[in-house]
Amino acid sequence: MSNDVLVTKSELENKPTEAPKKRVRPWAIIWRAFLILVIVISLCVLAVTFYLRTNYPDNVFVNGMSMYPTLNRDAKSLVVEGKYEPFYKDEDRYQFERVCKDGDLLDYGLLNSQKDTFNNLKRFDIVTTYFPGDYQDGALKASASLKIKRVIAFPGETVELRTDDTPMGILLINGEVVEQPGNDLDRYNAPLKEAGINKEYLPSKDDPNAVNWANNPITLGEDEYYILGDNRYGFYSYDSRSVGPIKKENIQARLALVVGVCRVSDDGRKCNLQYSSLHWPWRFDK
Repeated sequence: MSNDVLVTKSELENKPTEAPKKRVRPWAIIWRAFLILVIVISLCVLAVTFYLRTNYPDNVFVNGMSMYPTLNRDAKSLVVEGKYEPFYKDEDRYQFERVCKDGDLLDYGLLNSQKDTFNNLKRFDIVTTYFPGDYQDGALKASASLKIKRVIAFPGETVELRTDDTPMGILLINGEVVEQPGNDLDRYNAPLKEAGINKEYLPSKDDPNAVNWANNPITLGEDEYYILGDNRYGFYSYDSRSVGPIKKENIQARLALVVGVCRVSDDGRKCNLQYSSLHWPWRFDK
């Protein structure tokens, strides 16, 4: 009596039978993709953080309104009952010149102080600087403080300011009109309207202090720079119109990036980041 033996085609061809493929469930694919995405994002964040810490180790919070509305456009002060009032509102008058106090919310940014930065400054770059009066016998005074302004003119250039219907006025370099970015009354007045302040920013032609700086050409000497704040009406910005040109050695760093808004600590010397609002300092669409 014989037994029948079943032989498969694979066995006849000496090929092993393949094991059935294991079915991968959809949720497992999604979970793996999610983990990969998290890892990639984490690596990118670490790389960006390392780059910023390496190239922009210094930071600054902007104490004051001399660069309004480019900086501290939405700055606010902590007031009674936990509510916030606009930084520049004090009853019926502006407070652009007031220094910050505990609770203020200010723009916070990163500075580039590398040597090549000073060799590649461009017109309208925003820089931190000391004024000539901050030095005595070649050394910084104990009372010296950094200012933040915009580079307007370079060594050897002749700079002149005139008044018109714009907040910054007319800028002439070597007799030629140079357009100033963000020189628009609507941009200056927007934060006031949003805050419910019944005031309007006036054009430069209405500035009573214009007699001290308008139509007065100045030719810069070797290694001299002309710097201005954006908030020029009524000398809300103390700049080269008053202190004259500054030396290259006075400039300490260039504002590279606005990170967001920080809150001033009790001693007024620290500012803790409250929320991020990354943008370039030359962005004028706010």
